[in-house]
Amino acid sequence: EIGKFCWIGMNAIILPSVQLGDFTIVGAGSVVAKSFREGYCVIAGNPATLIKHLDKSRCDEISRSKL
Repeated sequence: EIGKFCWIGMNAIILPSVQLGDFTIVGAGSVVAKSFREGYCVIAGNPATLIKHLDKSRCDEISRSKL
């Protein structure tokens, strides 16, 4: 399951049964082997690990302006 407003980089691999929360950004070429249900983060690597948390209030502001 992939949440709303997620970005998936080119050649990223998301394994079956992985869940990504809203506003999750996956780096190019990453292998996502575990879920990041909380969302609002940047993940990358093999295996993908948390790189940065995103500000939830700014992300929600962006989503309201796009809807």
